[in-house]
Amino acid sequence: MRNVYLLLFFLTLTVITTAQTKTGSIKGIVKTADGSPAEFINVILKGTNKGSSTNSKGEFEIKHTAPGNYLLLVSFIGLESTEHHIDVKEGETTILPEIVLNEHKRKIVSK
Repeated sequence: MRNVYLLLFFLTLTVITTAQTKTGSIKGIVKTADGSPAEFINVILKGTNKGSSTNSKGEFEIKHTAPGNYLLLVSFIGLESTEHHIDVKEGETTILPEIVLNEHKRKIVSK
């Protein structure tokens, strides 16, 4: 009976390890135009349900992403949104160059 449990354990471990290597991840840092880390910025892979938000250092990570080409949307209210074409490869982490968001140039009119 013990051998059966050991066999099941190793089979489960093999399946988990195999499943994890068929995906990749995306990492990056978002800053504002003055060079400050941009907190709470939305980072979304368009056309998927995958996304993240930046932490207090402006860092984000999207894990367990199927390999392929994506359009990454980076946005926040009051800042100009940007889009970036990225290529995710199996078993690798795609590290993006620093993303800088500028303030909207439109004036807010109050009544």
